[in-house]
Amino acid sequence: MIKKTLLLPFLLYPPAPYAATSTVNKDNLVEIKQRYNIQTGIRAGDQLIDNMLPVGSQGEGYQIYKDLHNLYKGKPSYRFTMQDNQKTRVELSALFVTDKDIAALSPKQVEELINAKSLYHYGQGKSTRNGDTWVYKYGLLLPKETNSQSQGIISQWHGIPDRTSVLSPDGKITNYSLSEFNSSILTKMYFKKDKGIDIGTGKANGYFVDQGGYPPVALKIADGYLYVSIRSDSKRISDKTDRVNLKPADSGPKQSRKQSKTVSIPYTFPLAEIPKEQWLDLKWEITWSEFYPGNENNHKGEKATEGTVKLWIDNKQVLNWQGIVGNNDYYPPYFKYGIYKAGEHGLTIQLAGFEQYKLTR
Repeated sequence: MIKKTLLLPFLLYPPAPYAATSTVNKDNLVEIKQRYNIQTGIRAGDQLIDNMLPVGSQGEGYQIYKDLHNLYKGKPSYRFTMQDNQKTRVELSALFVTDKDIAALSPKQVEELINAKSLYHYGQGKSTRNGDTWVYKYGLLLPKETNSQSQGIISQWHGIPDRTSVLSPDGKITNYSLSEFNSSILTKMYFKKDKGIDIGTGKANGYFVDQGGYPPVALKIADGYLYVSIRSDSKRISDKTDRVNLKPADSGPKQSRKQSKTVSIPYTFPLAEIPKEQWLDLKWEITWSEFYPGNENNHKGEKATEGTVKLWIDNKQVLNWQGIVGNNDYYPPYFKYGIYKAGEHGLTIQLAGFEQYKLTR
């Protein structure tokens, strides 16, 4: 399906009342050293940071700081830094699981969910489909050192795979119950990412699990641009071998070789023309596509409803996009911000003030 885009100009604006400098003062930075696994971890409320959970890499050069000086709308912001591309991510996740979220589950159910890496199916911070439109707001500050060598995803919506849907070597997809997945699958194999590994031999056995794919929507920095990437994946179990990518100079849409994935870049703007050391207000409105049930046993996705992605920067609408957006999963995506996959020269970014809610009309 051809996606429709409406590109509106990015307008430069005078400094906001809460304009700030990102000058680093160690006395004003409180390092957040903890990292958690949202798929398997249970967190107490006092371990949350502005109702988000820190995830990703640890160690010198891969850090998250709470910045008490560079305030956003009167509250502390968060400084994310990765010195190079040797580690994967430093982010705050809007999806997490607390004791209250799983209070109704038995200890066995919790154990089985952890084994299947799907405890977060019961977590807080998920959006919904059913034609619902979700609003996401936060502040972004580009440090003065941001330049044409800067690279990374600075906010994204990440898929929530089912984790118990399995593709067999003969091409059949089986959607196991949680109990069946633990007793029939995990007793014979484990999964390295999406690939099944036989417990006895330690070798790949031709099975694949629904493990996820590229972020359906992402705000990125690369090649001297700030840009938006929008994706769809029609496979019930994402095919990691069927890849498709675009550079900021190409708007798309572009399909993957097996036509299971589509990517578009409907919005780009030169980094050099974006104010540095100044807070920008970002507001997104996203309606996620609903994938109709398909013939799962032959691994073909069917038509999905059209979704929408809209973006405002400092109250100026810069994107109004319509098309199929999201993964063919039971659960819709969840939000994270920070840095994912920085370039070899590293990246530092300042973010703050995240909130999300379902739009009521």
